[in-house]
Amino acid sequence: MKINDLPKKQANRYLQALREFEPHRQLLIKVGGGLLDDEAAVLELAEALSELAKRDVHTLLIHGGGQQLSEAAKRHKLVNSRFIEGKRYTDQSTLELAKTVFAELTDSLVEVFEATGIRAAAAPSSRLLKAKRDPEFGMVGSEIATVDTERIAEIFEQNDVLVLHSLASDDKSGETLNVNADTIFRALATKLQPHRMTTLSPTGGVLKSVNGGEKDAQELISGIDIRNIEGLIEDGTVSGGMALKLRELATILDDLEVGSAISITKPSELLVELLTDQGSGTFVGKGPKIVATTDIDDVIDDLAALVKEVFGKSLPEHYKKRHFEKIYFTADRLAFGIVTRLSEGTPYLDKLAVSPGLQGSGVGENLWYKITADFPALLWRSHVTNRYATWYHRHADVMKRHGEWILFGFGVGFSQLEAAADEITGLAAMH
Repeated sequence: MKINDLPKKQANRYLQALREFEPHRQLLIKVGGGLLDDEAAVLELAEALSELAKRDVHTLLIHGGGQQLSEAAKRHKLVNSRFIEGKRYTDQSTLELAKTVFAELTDSLVEVFEATGIRAAAAPSSRLLKAKRDPEFGMVGSEIATVDTERIAEIFEQNDVLVLHSLASDDKSGETLNVNADTIFRALATKLQPHRMTTLSPTGGVLKSVNGGEKDAQELISGIDIRNIEGLIEDGTVSGGMALKLRELATILDDLEVGSAISITKPSELLVELLTDQGSGTFVGKGPKIVATTDIDDVIDDLAALVKEVFGKSLPEHYKKRHFEKIYFTADRLAFGIVTRLSEGTPYLDKLAVSPGLQGSGVGENLWYKITADFPALLWRSHVTNRYATWYHRHADVMKRHGEWILFGFGVGFSQLEAAADEITGLAAMH
């Protein structure tokens, strides 16, 4: 797939958002070892990363290799190769084999990437990552203590993609340790806080049975809030390795801000997931996926339908002709937040609408978080008959009644609210 095959406006918007971050904080991808044995999937990944690299988007990639290490251990007849509660015990001979196996996987990836025109580099993870050792499991790092972010940033000055494997150095002795790739992914996510984070899976996301039976067809779950993960596990919707993966992603997102997310997709759908509103895969988030644009033409029909559903009214006449500072909406276009500006420059929250089916789910809070992160000072109004006025009361710093309107302010003083009262109440209303 090529980026030119995607909706142009959407792709350009997402590409621009990625490029606003430093190269080493643009895109973080985790690839499981099992996927590396699929030559077609690796080629699809290389093609996707090449498309991104051509548009100045950089990728930090961490890959596993547990499956390949187990196979190599059998071939070499390592008698001490064993697992404790599902976790690999790593003695010195296993570690030496891991170094060889992981390095071969990394070199192979770099070779494939370079063949598609990507400037790819492989840096020894043990020089970039320091871990706390877990003696119970031998030469194993249980937690990443430090990440050399400066060195990682330097590597991206000359490269499009940096490939890391799952080794680190002991933060006390300096010895090399075997570390689970998910543990490293979590450390990179929390230390670097990349704009986009993705883990690649052969299934392309989290699947559920359509009719609840094992033999029934399965469908993709497009979005999961981390607050709902345990419920999905308890009712049997997800289990086994996917349950463990979701819990791991929840642990990562717990340490990140509201609105953060990690998507699960497959290489062939990576560009669709990253560069379109709807995406392709499962979006695991701390709140829903929220998109931002300034192009009202792209969303006006969905916005009008939502306003009618929520308020029973239509948008003001000539609404499209206004100047929009930023338009926020969830990927399913069932929630919108729209910011314009008053004549003297103060940002004005022109619309905040959430579909009744999503109210109470935290979507409104997530929209509010995104909006106020970009606009720490806001003014807005609500009609005295608006049943959602109590929500606005909770989020306002100042407020006042002005005729048939209640005026609100966030991050502003009462005098600023009063000074803008006539202009706010004079704005065209829904009808």
